[in-house]
Amino acid sequence: SIQEPGRIVLHDVNLVDLAQNYAEGRGSYETWREVITSQYGEQVLELAIRSEKWEEHQAREELAINYPLFKPYLQGALGVVIHSRYAEEILRSQLPAHVSIRQLCLPYPPPGPAYRRDYQAPTLRFIFCGHVGPNRRVEKFMEAWSQLPDPSRIQLDIYGNVSFINVLEEKAEECGITGLYNIHGFVDEETLERALQDAHFALNLRWPTMGETSSSQLRYWSHALPTIASDVGWYHEVPEQALIKIPIENEVECLREKLLQIVGNPASFAAYGEMGREYWENEHSPQRYVDGLLEFARERAVALKKEVLDDVLVSTLDSMCE
Repeated sequence: SIQEPGRIVLHDVNLVDLAQNYAEGRGSYETWREVITSQYGEQVLELAIRSEKWEEHQAREELAINYPLFKPYLQGALGVVIHSRYAEEILRSQLPAHVSIRQLCLPYPPPGPAYRRDYQAPTLRFIFCGHVGPNRRVEKFMEAWSQLPDPSRIQLDIYGNVSFINVLEEKAEECGITGLYNIHGFVDEETLERALQDAHFALNLRWPTMGETSSSQLRYWSHALPTIASDVGWYHEVPEQALIKIPIENEVECLREKLLQIVGNPASFAAYGEMGREYWENEHSPQRYVDGLLEFARERAVALKKEVLDDVLVSTLDSMCE
């Protein structure tokens, strides 16, 4: 994207993890430090160096919240596609006016049949899919969950990449919920689909957000799963009736209150999943995305021809003058 800029689809506004992992893979953090200081200056260098240690969660969180890294990768872009208004606002505030930006809803394949869930079951099954890192708030969920009068009413199944299993295990033991959750790691599609069908609720908390649209959320909605999500970024833009939204302020307290309501009357939350599925069908179809992408490409092609012509005219006229 730096050497051969074209039309860029920017799923996350914050590319801190991409830049750091690229540098780590090459055995040198020089490129990472160069790109972060090229956008924010030398004053962020000390924080950037501290964040290179994976145990420095606070430094990484501060970077993600206050220093979203993207400009070095978009400097020569002919156009940028993003998936949320949150991302669009950040980009427009920092990119040159001539860079075209288009918001398109992240596509997801058409849904299968909806499943009816037994919300009268003695144990409510919560599911988490994706990459478990510090910003996914699983530890905060465990804190709130452990404060229920009977935590055993909930079982949590975690699927995907868990980078710090020992941290989760220590937190579960501290909260007294050991044995009430299962870490499955990566599984085949058939197993995951069956787990989504068997689940009653989904978990999708995120802070800080990276400006992304969640593909796991689209998957939850395809199964009409009521989902608990943080009220930030793209999730804040989603209609209130489509997500069970939790503010980042007083997060644990708000989670505990919501879990008490869910345990008390789980069937009353089924409508969130149904509304989410309807919203997803209307906004996130692959055809709608492709149509928008082609339209954007055609618009930029016309604009690019004009820009090239302008450059040629200016240089030609300049060569004719002393």
